[in-house]
Amino acid sequence: KGKEPIVSGATAADASKKKRADKEKIEEVVKEKELLFLNLTKLSRSLELRREKSKRL
Repeated sequence: KGKEPIVSGATAADASKKKRADKEKIEEVVKEKELLFLNLTKLSRSLELRREKSKRL
């Protein structure tokens, strides 16, 4: 129960390749999202600083 069925070597190798490719794709998407988040954070901070500056003027 809960275990994957026994498959032929070729099928297992294909499944392993697909799993690795899927994992790499997920990691790539996560990195992109992290970069977007960092950029949004910087942008938000920069807008905050501009607002503070304009209030003082």
